[in-house]
Amino acid sequence: MINAFSGVGAPRPAWRSVPGMLRERAARRPGAVVIESDGDRLTLARLRERALRTARALIALGVRPGDRVAIWAPNSAEWAVTAFGAWDAGAVVAPVNARSKGAEAADLLARTGASVLFTTRDLDELLEPRPPGLRHVVILDGDRPGALGPGRLAELAEDVDERLAEERAAAVGPGDLCEVMPTSGTTGAPRGVMLEHGQLLRAYWDWSGVVTLREGDRYPVTAPFSHGFGLNAGLLAGVMRAATTIPVAAFDPGTLHELIARRGVTVLAGPPALFHALLEEAESSGAPSTLRVAVCGASSVPAPLVHRLLDRLGAERVINAYGLMEGTVVSMTRADDPVEVVAGSAGRAMPGVEVRLSGDGEILVRGYGVMRGYWGEPGLTAEAVDEAGWLRTGDAGALDERGNLTVLDRKDDLFIVGGFNVSPAEVESLLLRHEDVAQAAVIGVPDPVAGEAGWAFVVPRVPGRLDPEELLAWARRTMTDYKVPRRVLVLDELPTNANGKVDKRSLRSVEYRICRVWADLLGTEDVDARQDFFRLGGHSLLAAEAAIKIGDELGVDLPLRTLVEEPTVAGLARRVRESAPGRTAAVVAQDGDGPAPLSGTQVMLWLTQLARQPPLGDHPGFFLAGQYEIEGRLDVDALRRAARHLLVRHEPLRSRVDLRLEGGGYQYVQEPYGDPLHHYDLRGRAGELRAAVARFDEVRLEPQSGRLLAAGLFTLADDHHILIVKAHHIATDDRSLGVLERELGVLYADFAAGRPPSLPPPGTRYGDFARWQERTFFAPDATWRDDPHYGRCLEYWSRRTEGLAPMLLPADGAGVPGEKRTARVTAGLPVRVEALARAAGCTPYTVLLACYQALLAAELDRRDIAVVSPLAGRDLPEIQRTVGLFTEITLMRTGIDLDRPFREVLGAVAATVREALLHQGVPTIALTMTLPGLNAHYTDSHYIGFEYLERTSEPYLGGLRVTRRDQMDEEFLGAQFMSQIEVMLVVRDDADGYRAALFYDPDLFGAGRMAGLLDRYRGLVERVVADPGTVLAGLAGQAGQDRARVG
Repeated sequence: MINAFSGVGAPRPAWRSVPGMLRERAARRPGAVVIESDGDRLTLARLRERALRTARALIALGVRPGDRVAIWAPNSAEWAVTAFGAWDAGAVVAPVNARSKGAEAADLLARTGASVLFTTRDLDELLEPRPPGLRHVVILDGDRPGALGPGRLAELAEDVDERLAEERAAAVGPGDLCEVMPTSGTTGAPRGVMLEHGQLLRAYWDWSGVVTLREGDRYPVTAPFSHGFGLNAGLLAGVMRAATTIPVAAFDPGTLHELIARRGVTVLAGPPALFHALLEEAESSGAPSTLRVAVCGASSVPAPLVHRLLDRLGAERVINAYGLMEGTVVSMTRADDPVEVVAGSAGRAMPGVEVRLSGDGEILVRGYGVMRGYWGEPGLTAEAVDEAGWLRTGDAGALDERGNLTVLDRKDDLFIVGGFNVSPAEVESLLLRHEDVAQAAVIGVPDPVAGEAGWAFVVPRVPGRLDPEELLAWARRTMTDYKVPRRVLVLDELPTNANGKVDKRSLRSVEYRICRVWADLLGTEDVDARQDFFRLGGHSLLAAEAAIKIGDELGVDLPLRTLVEEPTVAGLARRVRESAPGRTAAVVAQDGDGPAPLSGTQVMLWLTQLARQPPLGDHPGFFLAGQYEIEGRLDVDALRRAARHLLVRHEPLRSRVDLRLEGGGYQYVQEPYGDPLHHYDLRGRAGELRAAVARFDEVRLEPQSGRLLAAGLFTLADDHHILIVKAHHIATDDRSLGVLERELGVLYADFAAGRPPSLPPPGTRYGDFARWQERTFFAPDATWRDDPHYGRCLEYWSRRTEGLAPMLLPADGAGVPGEKRTARVTAGLPVRVEALARAAGCTPYTVLLACYQALLAAELDRRDIAVVSPLAGRDLPEIQRTVGLFTEITLMRTGIDLDRPFREVLGAVAATVREALLHQGVPTIALTMTLPGLNAHYTDSHYIGFEYLERTSEPYLGGLRVTRRDQMDEEFLGAQFMSQIEVMLVVRDDADGYRAALFYDPDLFGAGRMAGLLDRYRGLVERVVADPGTVLAGLAGQAGQDRARVG
């Protein structure tokens, strides 16, 4: 345990109260300027005079001793006058942070029972609701209806004799309540800390003595007066010592440095972040400094920062201190302490203060400075201060043999790595020893291996010079292994709270959560705050999913276009902080089970198929399918129940579709039909597998009857099965198939274990989504064109389709229905494509699309190339878990110049993709109904498409070993997908390389020509990733040679 030390300056005056202190100071040094703000210079005598006038007005308003007077305004001379006036009236000052929102301010006013509020016009407009006990509102900067202005306040003061105010001020004693200060408290909840006149005068006389604050000093107060550091260590200390305080309404490094240079500032107090910013400004300007004393209030002050303050700014001394609202000033370093003590500790206890550590390392404080309690919270007061008077600070600390206190962290901020306690403050202090680190903040995050791990957020001394990997390597060499952060994120600046301290809650709730979502989606731990989502391998489908998941994590609406506009963690976090909290659901649930219209995507799909006979309902191959080879003992009954439950959960799989030429058609939800699982027991008859699969192929999926899901299970042995699941495309897309796959695994595990289904509700009903689309885009009174974003989309697509000639590939022969060409692109190529994409600031999708568009430019001998590409179409958060058809086809139109290097072609395609992503949200069918050029293109052109499928993990099925195949695989046993499109290139990222498949209409194109096209595509991809500077002019010659050879 440690207690008093000497060195607090002159003997302590015998003041009984703040009014008494001001009266004595004004009498002794009447001409000393103590406040200088916006041209207003208040001497002690003038401050005393104006304070008494304010006290007289408050007495006229009925304020009694002990009443709470609230002040909600930025730092200013008027703020100071109001506070001293309230004290003269015997009232208690109850500050409210000027950055508080209206509801927060109203809550604090209600908690403290304030009867009078002093505020500004702008803030008064925000106050909602007005607390019932608030009798008067006084506007400091003018007049406002329903409130009192400065003129009316002056009139009220004239109604009260000055002697009454003097008597009221003289009656205030040391044990009377002086302030109810807002704080999060040691309990973590917003509270009002009760502090008395006597303890504040003693604490901050001693504090200012250690600082050597004196008359003639010029002292900017950057902390808000609503905080003890601003009001007490700033304004109150300045008046006690007759120093000139300069209220700073809002901290700005440039303005503050100018203030130091122009006004000869000599004393400055604040957190390390303030001094870092000030030093950067000073070093860039080269201006001289008049600073004499720098005071930090932080758990640790980097030694390099102390040296820079002493050397660069010429400070005589740097003081570090520790205090908290509930305990006022606890400990301070002294002027003769070496740099190591100032940097590594908060010094020793102040006179009359005792400090000790509890068994678990918590700092306990006892003495005159401990608060009376929390306003109106006796229970919480008892939790914070025990019967012996010891305040539980909630901070973890350490004491050295000389009694120097090191504040390690908030006790709750300590985290455990593999069984070892880690102090974020200690790791921060170690990181700050690196020459390139200006600021650091460390938090503990969950870790699947170590339990918790450290994440470090650092600000570089020189922008762009700090390499996170190099810093981690340095940390591994200089720190105990369990203290080394798991991840380093480089930021331009650390977020700070209203008092200038690093806001670690913000770090946890924004950057950390965004990084966690990205890491999970991208399958990488290498996520840095500066890195680009698309350079890390993200693409449009993943971006849509990332936007939704981040929105869910942080409780905000985050459109896909925001991620496209701000693709880095730091940029996206900034946009999240700027966005309004809360989620808004566009799709509203409808009562009843009546018919729903077809969605825009369903209508578009129907029309494209209707134009290419046979009609949709009679097309036997218009489905998406997955094939799963299962090894292990399978519970067939559990699988059957799981498949049937999918029908119960997802209405589109059992919705009858009524297709009409006029009106677009309707869908009707049916009761679950029969058994979707068809079981073929082939044990001992494995040779009959293909014949059994052919029989399953005859199980038709029919929109007209509502049978849109079927599964075939082929048992080859007790521990060997093949499962094929197929769903009609009118009811599903690739994302929906993934949802069905995951849910089938979970349901199977539940039923096999005898548990009820554990899945959450499936989300928004597809029919409600279709109704929303109809109201928004297709109703006669639809106003979507007036929506700012939708209007920009319409304008963009109008420009993009101007002058677009039909895309038509020359026909050359007939083939076999359902024919496709497949090719395995070089193993290991995805890594090289990803590297090229990162270097170009785009995605693997963009690289592969650019190769395809270049190939088509050569094939058609034209520069204007338009390719149709499916995008997720799931911009709304509420439809992420909904099964249905959402995929929207999007036109990717690019000018391809084959005489330019590929990297330039790639840049043009990347710009096309980015702009297309930014202008999503309007259904394609709505655009075609509005834009004749786009409608003509889809009508007159061949459907030439491109799709990129991301790598996926193997499915889960109750612990059984499962291998997935789909319709792109040669090993797929079931019927092929046979959409009536002319040419569609699909590239899938497999574990061992890319697989490319070219689906085409055999009535138009022969197999030899399509095989040649695919072979040239494969060769082109391999060439450009090896040398992005490759000029593509030779592609046209290759295309002509292939056509001649095939012909």
